[in-house]
Amino acid sequence: MGRVTLADVAAACRVSRMTVSRVVRGIRGVNPATAARVEEAIHRLGYHPDPLLSALAAYRSDKARRVQAMGATGATAASLAFIDCDGTAYSRNLYEAALAEAGRLGYHLEFHPLPGEPKEQARLSRRLDYCGIRGILLGPAREERHVESFRMETFAAVSLSALSHSPALDSVSSDYFNDLYLAARTLREVGAARIGLCLRRELERRTGHQWLGAYLAFCADFRAAPRVRIVPEPLPGLAGWLEKNGIDGLLTVHPEARALRPRLRVILLREPVHREGEERGAFIRTPPEQLAQEGVGLLHQRLIRRQYGLPRWPRRISIRGEICGDF
Repeated sequence: MGRVTLADVAAACRVSRMTVSRVVRGIRGVNPATAARVEEAIHRLGYHPDPLLSALAAYRSDKARRVQAMGATGATAASLAFIDCDGTAYSRNLYEAALAEAGRLGYHLEFHPLPGEPKEQARLSRRLDYCGIRGILLGPAREERHVESFRMETFAAVSLSALSHSPALDSVSSDYFNDLYLAARTLREVGAARIGLCLRRELERRTGHQWLGAYLAFCADFRAAPRVRIVPEPLPGLAGWLEKNGIDGLLTVHPEARALRPRLRVILLREPVHREGEERGAFIRTPPEQLAQEGVGLLHQRLIRRQYGLPRWPRRISIRGEICGDF
């Protein structure tokens, strides 16, 4: 016997295919006794929806919502929304990269700053829902963001961030652990014998302590004494700390450290802001285009599968960076 179809279930229950379809999709309006009879037939006959037809139905359903929203607002409805959490140039770069990737997949991407107040967040959530937007990209943040005010049950959402926001979402971020380990090994290979780690405490916390964990793992693997400076403000007193510990290789985010000690080799753990005439030295770079491609792609998968709401088991995709520049 071939695959059991919607028509087979309808014939067994003596109802229309539309009625069976409504029961399968959980749409209200079917008589409870009829719905129970249809569900019993579904289990008895072993009916399973065709995944390809389900994806097509989801696409048509979302398209209908967008057309309806376009008629209600008098403007072109967007498919996706990028929520800017911190207003930085890096967030804007990620948005531009996500905009290009979304366009490649046939979406339009709107840009919205994240309001600070829960009531304003809830209002933005309702507005996006009204306009037919079903996909959200949550941009990077300087600190953990609480987005409970968003009606997440109506959206598919992906976080482009190092942080685990509350509630936890699927996310795409740099591979902080492997990036720092690679940087430490690179310093060792170019001759640095005493490698230190200097970071602002809040920044290291943003990585989920992956930078610190990778540094301690490197020290254990190569039997090196850890030399760590993780404080609220690392720059004051940094020169004395470098001198006291005899550090000749440094992992940090502060390009100013290069001038504090002769023959100090430095790898910056994130790409510095480039100004005309300045040397950027060695640094780790994770292309925003790659982060955006993975983030939009993951969101696209959730939309096709109609996986709205909070994920039961949030996924994280980590993108490895590369060492750029010279010492």
